[in-house]
Amino acid sequence: MWFSYRWKGIVKNAVREVLFSSEFASFLRDVIEQANEHPLRAVVKQYVFKSVEVTTTAGTLTGTVTGAFEDYFRLQETATSYLLIPYRSLLSIRASK
Repeated sequence: MWFSYRWKGIVKNAVREVLFSSEFASFLRDVIEQANEHPLRAVVKQYVFKSVEVTTTAGTLTGTVTGAFEDYFRLQETATSYLLIPYRSLLSIRASK
């Protein structure tokens, strides 16, 4: 019995050390950040500063992706015209020819 109680205490302390470590806190922050990121954001990021053709629920647009943010991306249509497009409206994106 003494042996099992001693090991239980050692394991409990080891688990406590890991759970309260800065490395574990950093790991959890990374996991939470990735879970909150829209899956299409990674796709759109590949096109930042590239000319694209975008199909949305409102129609087809062309321009340059100038930023990929948490819930939307920014498309520059002309020198003075920018659109903010929510990922939920994006149907397709491809490089312009």
